Amino acid sequence: MSRQVRYRLLGCQLLLLAVATLLAWRLPAAESVDRQGQAQSQEQAALHLGQQVLRLRQALAKPEAPESMQAVLELGQQQAAYMMVRGWLSYQLQADLSLLAANPQANASVRQRVAFLQQAIRRLDLE
Repeated sequence: MSRQVRYRLLGCQLLLLAVATLLAWRLPAAESVDRQGQAQSQEQAALHLGQQVLRLRQALAKPEAPESMQAVLELGQQQAAYMMVRGWLSYQLQADLSLLAANPQANASVRQRVAFLQQAIRRLDLE
């Protein structure tokens, strides 16, 4: 199995781990909300977080898009999701740097994603 395939599988595994973590994460519900309303609000929160994770995944696939950095910052600046997003970006950066080390003539999209990931990590750490 080639390295690129392994890194793609690693990225998919990280995405699945991120989604599972977000779905397991529960927001504290107000005591006055009944159980059905509480379940619906948790489902809405999980749906919103899932949509943010998908936007983050799209941002990594197309780092040149103007809304990509905003998608990363939107999820990464949430206190509960910061470590997950930071870890995801770090692992993706390490995978891409490994690709570049193995193949210095790697295509421009990998180099562009490396620059995007480095910038995104710096911005998350500073904000």
